Amino acid sequence: MKKIVKKIKAYVLVLAMVASVIGVMPMKAYAYDDEVDTGVAVVAWYVYDAEYCIYADGFYSIADYVGEWGDDGEGIMSSGSGFFVGALDENPEYFVTNCHCVDDYIASDEGGFGYMETGYTYEGYDIYLVYESSEIRIYYSEDEYDVAYIVDSGSVDKVDLAILNIADPTEERHALALCEPTEDMVGEEVWAVGFPGLGENDFSGASYWGVNDITVTSGSINRFVKASGSGVERIQMDAVIQHGNSGGPLVNEDGCVVGINTNGWIEENEQNYYAINVTELISMLDKNDVPYVMGKSNVGLIVGIVIGAVALVAAVAVVAVLMTKKGKSNGNNTSAKAKSAATPAMAQAATSKMPMLRSMSPQHNGATYAIKNQAIMIGRDAARCTIAYKEGTAGVSGMHCSVEWKAEMNEFLVTDLKSSYGTYLMSGQRLQPNVPHRLKAGDSFYVGDKANVIRVEVN
Repeated sequence: MKKIVKKIKAYVLVLAMVASVIGVMPMKAYAYDDEVDTGVAVVAWYVYDAEYCIYADGFYSIADYVGEWGDDGEGIMSSGSGFFVGALDENPEYFVTNCHCVDDYIASDEGGFGYMETGYTYEGYDIYLVYESSEIRIYYSEDEYDVAYIVDSGSVDKVDLAILNIADPTEERHALALCEPTEDMVGEEVWAVGFPGLGENDFSGASYWGVNDITVTSGSINRFVKASGSGVERIQMDAVIQHGNSGGPLVNEDGCVVGINTNGWIEENEQNYYAINVTELISMLDKNDVPYVMGKSNVGLIVGIVIGAVALVAAVAVVAVLMTKKGKSNGNNTSAKAKSAATPAMAQAATSKMPMLRSMSPQHNGATYAIKNQAIMIGRDAARCTIAYKEGTAGVSGMHCSVEWKAEMNEFLVTDLKSSYGTYLMSGQRLQPNVPHRLKAGDSFYVGDKANVIRVEVN
């Protein structure tokens, strides 16, 4: 009996010593590391020789009748956020953003000729905005930028990531470290960083793109999820992602990137926001031999693990001693009871289909909207429409169209609500007013203008 008491005292003494050492260690407070700001920048799609045209067996300029576009035919069409990666002690040259921030540039053969419908007509002809060439720019301020080129890109509906490269390493920003998140981080505070104000400046350019104009929103990690079908790893959080914030980093308290801000999922009474898990980015960086640095581990988490481990060792030791004593007195009864005990079954989350709409308009930056028990309204009337466009958006009526989900048919129904400019399939077919049209998951349509594409999805 004396030996048992001595063993217990020894374990308790070790536990007390470890706890006392940890007690005097300086604990890091949870706070945003503003050094992150100097690793974040604006990414913009810039077009040249753009003008309003009509099409009649070829494009014909009508600039003399309707005016010029942009600044002498050139300007920014859309923009988002992103950040640099690489060695922390060297000037960076590789930049990360969302694919949907640069997909129009990619679609035009990475800088070639292209056009967009405006939703307006001139003497019976549809008006297009036609551009001869374009480029991707990374802005450090209103007037300072570098031209960037595509190293690799995923796809908007799968791995919504793109890696860009500038010709020469820049002194204007520094690289950010990466950190693979773990399940232990659920509930921990994170920060979404970017330039959300850019959503209000699409097609006209922004005025304030410096480090001092960055917006940071805080929240916590809710859970880790995998997208159905693609298997893309995502982080669900409550840190708000606003227009223009897409592509920016989601960082922990050490300033390390754990995810890439992507989109928001808006329900009737709930808003969830998502970032692509940085593990997806690491795979893409490795595939393209792009350098990066992994950040330090969470100090608070390590301390917690140490405390838990020591406590567990002590508890196991005590239980082992007591069980040994009990086993000697009860013979094989303990073993028999253990064999007869029922093992609790692991609970498995039920899966179900989640129909949703994804707006590809630069105004919404790929935001998704869940369809529940009633149809989603689309238009400019923010009071009545779930997907609301800004006043003055070309081709969009106040109450333009609706989309509902028919679970029994595994289909979506899109209905034009007698809009002025029409609702169109991607083939150019205009839908008849008040006549529902069936769509399968993955199909797209546009609202008045091809700049206002909406895709139907099931996750």
